[in-house]
Amino acid sequence: MAGGAVGAATRYQVWRWWPDDIDEFPFTTFAINVMGCFAFGLLFGVVPASAHGPIALVRPFLLFGVMSGFTTFSFFAVQGVTLTSPRVGVVYLLVTPLAALAAAMAGARVGRLSR
Repeated sequence: MAGGAVGAATRYQVWRWWPDDIDEFPFTTFAINVMGCFAFGLLFGVVPASAHGPIALVRPFLLFGVMSGFTTFSFFAVQGVTLTSPRVGVVYLLVTPLAALAAAMAGARVGRLSR
């Protein structure tokens, strides 16, 4: 729960610094989700699932708390259907999952290489 609060607060602050424009492609939310997926994949590859003791709490705190709170599927979906340009909305809804998946795969690969 604490990790989710950290991630959500971080996402909100980034969005306040660089708010998306309803008339344009939502680059800030796109970047948050893609960077978050890369970081999730990286941490997934770096932090061992079989850890014991205090380190065993780091993995769920970072992955399922911080990173899941940082990225946001619901905001992504709402932005996709509320953009003033339907074309931009469709592109956004199609490109984001592909970029996020590629980023998660790249992060996991980098994470495994660093072990």
